[in-house]
Amino acid sequence: MSRHRDSVGWVLCTASAVATTLAWASLCFAGWMGEVPTSDVPDGAYPDGNQCVAADASGNLHTVWGSNAGLKYREYLRGGGWASDAERVDDGSDIGGTPCIAVDGVGNVHVVWWTYHGGSGEIYYREKHVSTGWDATPTLLGNSKVDELSPSIAVDSQGVVHVVWCKNQSFIGPKVRYVLKDQVTGWGDGYIISQAEGGINPCICVDNQDNLHVTWIGGNYDVYYRKYTHGIGWDASPTQLTSDPYYKDRTCIAADGLGCVHVVRKDRALQVSTSSHGMGGAKTGIPLRRASTSSGSLSAGQRKRTRSFLQSNISTTRLI
Repeated sequence: MSRHRDSVGWVLCTASAVATTLAWASLCFAGWMGEVPTSDVPDGAYPDGNQCVAADASGNLHTVWGSNAGLKYREYLRGGGWASDAERVDDGSDIGGTPCIAVDGVGNVHVVWWTYHGGSGEIYYREKHVSTGWDATPTLLGNSKVDELSPSIAVDSQGVVHVVWCKNQSFIGPKVRYVLKDQVTGWGDGYIISQAEGGINPCICVDNQDNLHVTWIGGNYDVYYRKYTHGIGWDASPTQLTSDPYYKDRTCIAADGLGCVHVVRKDRALQVSTSSHGMGGAKTGIPLRRASTSSGSLSAGQRKRTRSFLQSNISTTRLI
């Protein structure tokens, strides 16, 4: 499942069901809207983890998903319905999965995904320009001879694209790799932001000051965090956010309009239960942790039971 909040307060959620169709629901000031089918049964949609949604500055919605017919993209115009049929994002040589999508301030769409090719995982990127459409071909990020997976993408206010993913190299283990794309100079050199703890399944976000925030799962399946302060650089070392016995395999991070950073994680030992209408009143076992970017420090982790699974995931509630 993927979720995103747009500039006017909509909460967006996508989820696939029984590996056949993709649908989303939206939460606005008036409450939950009904689900909107995104893909048709012939194409299908892969199980959870293979779809993502983002909103642009005008409130239009952009979704991408992995299907039996390749990696697909579709735009939903606010107040106007679907803009077109689904468009294929990958080049057809290998079927893409685990996509992540972001939209910049002028409406360009940026997509990264993973695909298996030649015995290892590869990370690809493609941009859909407002004026000219999709790049002619996807761009391979990283090293095709190294197993790479689990990409995440964000775009800052200057249109700079930021991507992280897991680089799993023999005899070294998994590390979190970061790279940026400047609108003028193009792709920069990659940088390993994890250290001895290693790292899998990273997630990245940008706050209102263009600072970067990244979380991942590191040694002993704990959650780690590292910040890039705009104009200064990366923290000296990552911060370990958890030290409990729970097995963690996913984490997600978001920043609100006040610059506070919110992190959620998936614990295998915790059971999540939800209701069918907006999850209001349902309780979950998803812990949330909050940091204040103004102080630069992270508050002590606390396990919370929240009233809304979706709200805890997108950090619209302040729990800590």
